[in-house]
Amino acid sequence: MGCRTSRGSLFNKNSLRTVLRNEKYIGVYDAYGVHVEGGVPAIIDTALFQRVQNRIAVNRRNPARYKAHEKYVLSGKIYCGYCNAPIIGISGTSKSEQKRYYYACTGKIRTKNCTKKNIRKATLEKIVADGTVEFILNSPQRIDYIAHRCVELHSANPLPNTELVYLESQLADTKKALSNLLTAIENGIFTKTTKQRLSELEQTQENLEFEIESYKLRVPELTEKQVKYMLSQMTQRPDEPDDIYRERLLDCFVNSVHLYDDKVIVSFNLTNKKATLESVTLSLLKKATPAQKGAVCECSFLDLFGGDDGN
Repeated sequence: MGCRTSRGSLFNKNSLRTVLRNEKYIGVYDAYGVHVEGGVPAIIDTALFQRVQNRIAVNRRNPARYKAHEKYVLSGKIYCGYCNAPIIGISGTSKSEQKRYYYACTGKIRTKNCTKKNIRKATLEKIVADGTVEFILNSPQRIDYIAHRCVELHSANPLPNTELVYLESQLADTKKALSNLLTAIENGIFTKTTKQRLSELEQTQENLEFEIESYKLRVPELTEKQVKYMLSQMTQRPDEPDDIYRERLLDCFVNSVHLYDDKVIVSFNLTNKKATLESVTLSLLKKATPAQKGAVCECSFLDLFGGDDGN
């Protein structure tokens, strides 16, 4: 489009990084030692800005996931069953000059101490995705259990409503911006612009307080029907590409994967206990056997649905 930076240079990854992290877009005035939240008009809402910061953090922790413009949706979750080293995505070119994508053990690549064979990316992701669908979405009993436990735990310890939390967060930010602006005015920074901004913030505070009080009068109740509907939306849509669907499915349900040459053990985010995960063993052989439920395995802290009632 011919756009350039404020200095007239071409955009590069560093200038784009500056744009993505620039708090001025959410209304923060910061110059000459003066820092005022709400000091300038915001053009990006705080929630969107925070989602961007979260995505940047995720990408930094897991850079190999999008290696070579190809998504390795299991990257960051998959480990070698023999040496427990992380498994990463790699690519290569066949004799027919076709690009091939694989998952490979870092222990084998770096130390040569592991004999784990590489496996085709598409093959492994399909097996894990199909096993996830069979184990969770195609199991009425498991869907009923998840829905029942969600409602039960929500009733015992209601989760904060995201919309109400957002409104209250906006109100807190507005009050803080008002306080900072008043401090700036007390220090002698008072212009036509600051007077207009003060009026805008006061009106915003009044509107948010009204919205919050109105919203509290219609707090929704969580029902099993709602949870089941949410889970039904995890099925693949007719026009949804396989790779996009697998990414959505595995991001939601899969906690970790341990890969062997003949099988893969998949651990899911289904239990409410703090130190256990439900897992299944899937065959990697051409004549794949049906998914078999494995024993509950020990893991790091996980508390997806909240609480730990010992069940």
